[in-house]
Formats: sequence, structure tokens, C-alpha cells
Amino acid sequence: MVEPLDEIRCRHLIIVDEQDRPRIEASVQEGVAEVTVAVAEDPSTHVLVYAGPLEPTGALGLGVELFVGGNSMGRMTAWEDAGQWQHNTPPA
Repeated sequence: MVEPLDEIRCRHLIIVDEQDRPRIEASVQEGVAEVTVAVAEDPSTHVLVYAGPLEPTGALGLGVELFVGGNSMGRMTAWEDAGQWQHNTPPA
């Protein structure tokens, strides 16, 4: 048995299933952390979780977005504006 590591440090990580299909992808780029969890049979169907400065304002924010067949089906975003947190659930 392989001993588990206490910690892995990297900027991009892909976790695959038993058939070597990417299922979980995590990365940090330009201050934005993203994690994608995909359906094995269709990687274009996935959930995206993100946190960091949001485009175009650079405000601190985070969100969750659902994709089915590559199309956005819904999103929830929260961001900081003048010390107050705002949120929305705009249509996809």
C-alpha cells in the first residue's frame, strides 16, 4: 500500500477515474482558484466553483456555475462591493 501524502502543492491538478478520464480539475490562475467536477461520460457536463478577483471589476468574489453539454444552466455569484457582500443568480 502506498502511504498518503499529507500535502500536494501545485497550480494545476487533474484527478482521473479508473478509466483515466479527467473528473476533477483544480487550478489557480491570475489569482482565481477554480475547481471543476465533471460527469465521466460527458466532461462538458460539469460544475465549476471559483473564487478570486472577478472580471471585469477585479472585485473579490466567488461563485458556482452548472454546465450541461457545454451550455451554462445557471450561476450564483457573490462579490464584495464597498465592504458589503452582494449576490445574484442571473439567468444563464
